[in-house]
Amino acid sequence: MQKTIEIEGKQIQISFSRSASHQLSNMTKPILVEMELYFSCLIRKRTRFFDEVTGESIPVLEDKLYIRFRPVMTDTCNMDSVDDAPRLTDFPIHNVQHYVPKWLRLDYRSGNWLGEFGFDTSC
Repeated sequence: MQKTIEIEGKQIQISFSRSASHQLSNMTKPILVEMELYFSCLIRKRTRFFDEVTGESIPVLEDKLYIRFRPVMTDTCNMDSVDDAPRLTDFPIHNVQHYVPKWLRLDYRSGNWLGEFGFDTSC
């Protein structure tokens, strides 16, 4: 299954694996998918999943799936603790549409949601 949404004036193509589509059809609670773009002394992208829908998000599938794009930054840069959980704050970006991904792929395997997003045209 595929779906297209718009964030900040930019179209994002969402692809669902067969197992993700099946899981979504059986869910009774919504899930929030966050495409996080992390700015610090490095840039990292991560797809995060939340059982609670909070903050600004875009409904994608009839109260079952919500998506948001969130650029974040840290107060400090410590390369020795890149995998630690630093305190994140929203990163204000001018012309944010240039940073919004072009695609998002969602999968569900072994009881866990998986996701990846990208900026090129392949989906």
